[in-house]
Amino acid sequence: MRDFLISSLSSLVMLIVFLMMIGTVAGALVALNDARGPFPGLSALVILIGGFIATVVFGGAVFLQIGIYENTKRMAEALEKQAL
Repeated sequence: MRDFLISSLSSLVMLIVFLMMIGTVAGALVALNDARGPFPGLSALVILIGGFIATVVFGGAVFLQIGIYENTKRMAEALEKQAL
């Protein structure tokens, strides 16, 4: 059951990261179409860069935690084999 939950979490995180990327691009397009202010393209660029950084940090942190779980599991199995 645990393995199913971890693999489901991994799939869910991939979906969330994909949706975050789509949201970042959509937000940048909305900001680009809103022509208020002296530099409308600058706000779109800031949204793209900020959204990309936030997506990478979120996805990286969650996948790092999943990797730590998998490495800990492998290490425990290796130590059990060695003890026998």
